[in-house]
Amino acid sequence: MPYNPDDLMVQCEGCKDWFHPSCMGMTIEEARMLDKFLCTDCSSDDDIRRSMHEFPTSPELVEAKRRKR
Repeated sequence: MPYNPDDLMVQCEGCKDWFHPSCMGMTIEEARMLDKFLCTDCSSDDDIRRSMHEFPTSPELVEAKRRKR
């Protein structure tokens, strides 16, 4: 559990440690949108890191991006 419950922190799904979003290179808004989070120590591969830090997307946005290509 974070030391100060008034400060937003994210918990790593791997090691269960807590991190400030700003220390992990993300904004508070980005941290609130996360489904899952892995810290840099627990994510050994760029693909894993990218997939764990993705934001949820709506099917409409995905389809719109596909049409633009």
